[in-house]
Amino acid sequence: MTKVGNPIQNAQISLVFTETIKTISTQSDSNGSYYIEYRYDLEQEDSATLIIKKSNYADLQKQIRIDCGKRDTINFILDALPQFVSESIISIHEKLLFPGDIFSVIFSTRIIDADGAGDIDSVFVVIPSLGKIFTLDYYPGSIYRITVPSESFPEGSLEWLIGVDCYFEVLSQMKSRTRSGAVRLNRIIYETIEQIAPFEDTVNNTFTCIWYSLQLSYPFSYGVEIYSLNGVIPQFPQLVYSSPTIIDTFINITITTGASLRQYYWQALIRDNYGNISKSNQILFYIRN
Repeated sequence: MTKVGNPIQNAQISLVFTETIKTISTQSDSNGSYYIEYRYDLEQEDSATLIIKKSNYADLQKQIRIDCGKRDTINFILDALPQFVSESIISIHEKLLFPGDIFSVIFSTRIIDADGAGDIDSVFVVIPSLGKIFTLDYYPGSIYRITVPSESFPEGSLEWLIGVDCYFEVLSQMKSRTRSGAVRLNRIIYETIEQIAPFEDTVNNTFTCIWYSLQLSYPFSYGVEIYSLNGVIPQFPQLVYSSPTIIDTFINITITTGASLRQYYWQALIRDNYGNISKSNQILFYIRN
């Protein structure tokens, strides 16, 4: 049965004998029940291992002793293995006036577990060729993610990750370990957008963001992010607008400020088909109601 007491159907139960090199197998029924009967020569005292296997569950086994006329009742509670719903590795390039170009990589995966999220102890990303292991943080929606700066890699460069096999691993509370297939970083976007307007000026609460077009050798789209600098802690800008996918080099935006004059900055970005992103400079401007 499962940890919450639900029967497990079609589990494979195998009785594997040590000396006679023989295996008897059966499957559990809709109630999770199974039955194995073995007839043997009295002179062939033997030990055996009862092995339980079920897809998406951790294997279990129990050593037993075969004796004449003996009946054993052995129950198993199987640990459901976490399942990877999605995995991604994307690069982020952000162009800042200070300290300059910043590169980072986001490792992200969504995981479900039939025993519930509480059954997951920890989630890692493992990069064997670089000898790197990073622990991911939990986010709502069964998402596990971590942002790692380029300084964490050889020579401070994400280039070492391009095409390299990375694996997500989940450790359950029962210490079962599940590994994803290989996931790779496909691209780093070095190009950035040059903005046109607004550019350090004051606009009405309905305005247009405009930027120069880029010619790249692969499919991509544009986007815009706007941050407010009017929070209680000014050094922590608040994202107040994130655009949908944009094909043109402009977008009309309306932001209600709730005050006569507010300070903001905006960034234009490009995103490729793999989700890799490159962000422009942060351009300051003001909005008046």
